[in-house]
Amino acid sequence: MFNRKGFTLIELLIVVVIIGILAAIAIPKFASTKEKAYLASMRSDLRNLATTEEGFFGTTRSTRPSPPRTSRALRRLTPPPASCRRLA
Repeated sequence: MFNRKGFTLIELLIVVVIIGILAAIAIPKFASTKEKAYLASMRSDLRNLATTEEGFFGTTRSTRPSPPRTSRALRRLTPPPASCRRLA
């Protein structure tokens, strides 16, 4: 009698073919899901922008911000250069 301790080449080939078929089915579904998530993220960002603009208008009764009048306000708007930032 033979003492069989492994798989034959045919068995391995069948497994590889099955994995290939499953991958061919799954990859297009994944690409579609990725695109849907990207679109949902864009919609959410646009909603957040609209909400922020409405809040700004409700607070200031203006449709555009006034320019900063002091250097301190200007410093708050511009981030420091990378060489000056502290590591957290």
